[in-house]
Amino acid sequence: MEVFSSSLSSQQAEQAALSCIKPLLVERNFSQVNIQFSLEAYDCLGCLLETKDGENQSAVNVAGVIISDIPSLLERGSNLGAVMYSDCFVLSTVVVLNEETGKKEDKTEMVNLTANIPQFRCFLVS
Repeated sequence: MEVFSSSLSSQQAEQAALSCIKPLLVERNFSQVNIQFSLEAYDCLGCLLETKDGENQSAVNVAGVIISDIPSLLERGSNLGAVMYSDCFVLSTVVVLNEETGKKEDKTEMVNLTANIPQFRCFLVS
């Protein structure tokens, strides 16, 4: 989210997310798992918007990662399934006057809408 809010590039955001995740998976010998990254934008009615790199839209953004084909550590050849993590955020842009140069500049801040929702939950399966 931070990379996207500063660069407005979905490709740079994906590269940043994968560069954090892949070393952890390789370290645990999970290099064969599949990783999917998504970055989507929705308008105030919940309709999917077309995202364009370099453009700050008035939208709720959802950044997500799906890790699938997670192998079991206890049963060789057994697949545990998949995990998905996502966050919702908005980008707020304000035009400010730079006192040193006297020029107007855009200042963009990211507001994480899901920051106060617990990130991890366990559910017992019987």
